[in-house]
Amino acid sequence: MKLLCSVAVLAATLSMAGCYTPPAPKPLAAAEWQAGIRLVPQAAAETLPEGAVVLDGRQWVWLPSVSSAQAAVNMLIPLPFVVDGVMGQVHQGQSQQFGSSLAGVSPQAAMQRQLQQRNRLAVQGQGLATSVFCFLQEGADDRYRMAFVAEFKDREQTGRYMVHLPLALTVTELQQAHSNGALQQAIDAAAEQMANLFDKAARGELAASVGRVTVGSLNLVSSKSSGMLSPSLVIARNAQLIEEGPNHVIVRMAGVTSMPEGSGGLFYGVHYLLKSQLHTFERQPG
Repeated sequence: MKLLCSVAVLAATLSMAGCYTPPAPKPLAAAEWQAGIRLVPQAAAETLPEGAVVLDGRQWVWLPSVSSAQAAVNMLIPLPFVVDGVMGQVHQGQSQQFGSSLAGVSPQAAMQRQLQQRNRLAVQGQGLATSVFCFLQEGADDRYRMAFVAEFKDREQTGRYMVHLPLALTVTELQQAHSNGALQQAIDAAAEQMANLFDKAARGELAASVGRVTVGSLNLVSSKSSGMLSPSLVIARNAQLIEEGPNHVIVRMAGVTSMPEGSGGLFYGVHYLLKSQLHTFERQPG
C-alpha cells in the first residue's frame, strides 16, 4: 500500500494508505436516537457508491464487481458517457437475474418489526429520519456478500450504520437461500442486530472509541479497485474501534460514499463485523 501511495494510483488508495484523510462521521447525540426512528424511503442516489444499481422495490442496491475487462474498456474507450452506456446495458440485463432471488425479502419490513417490538418507532413526523436497505456486493471471487444498511440524516450530516451478514454466496446459493428461507432469516437477524445498535446509540455507548485499528474485510471491499487491485490488499487505517467482543467488532470509519465499492465506497459509517469476516485487524499504537 505504501508503494501505491507513492505513485498516487487512486485517491481512494491514498486515503487508505494514510496520504489523504476523507471525512469521518460524527456520533449523533444520544437525545436524537431517544426521539425514536422514523422510517423513510430508500437513500438518495448521491449517497450510493459509483456504479450502484438500485433494484426493483428500491430496498436492494446491487454493487457490480469492477472487472479487469471493464477496466480495459475504460482505457480503450476514454469517453465516460460511452462506457457508462455500454456497462449500463450490461448491468440492466444482469440485475434481472436477482429478481427471483430477492423477491419478498424486505429489509425495511424486517427493521419495522424490530422497532415495533421495542417501541422505538417515532410518532409520525418526528424522530430520526432513517432509510433502510441492503447492499448486494458482487465480489471478485464470484460470491455475493450483503450488508444491512441504515442511513439517517440530521441537520449536520448523513450517517450510516451497516451490519454485515455472515453470507458469501454464489448466484446458485443465493437462489437456494431465498427458497429455503435462509436469506430471510439472515435479514431478520441483521435487523435485530441493527436495532441493538440503535439501542446502544440511544444509551450513548457508540459515541466514544477505545482505540484505533487497521481493518480489512471482503465485506467492505470485495471488488477489484479499478478492476486491477485485489480486494484483499485494500485496508482502512485509523478506524475508530468502538467495541470488541469475542466474535465481533464495531468500528467507525471515514470514507467517501460516492467512491466505487472497490475503492472504499462502503467505508464511511459505523460497521458491525464478525471477526471471521476480517482478513486484517490490527490495533494501532497510542
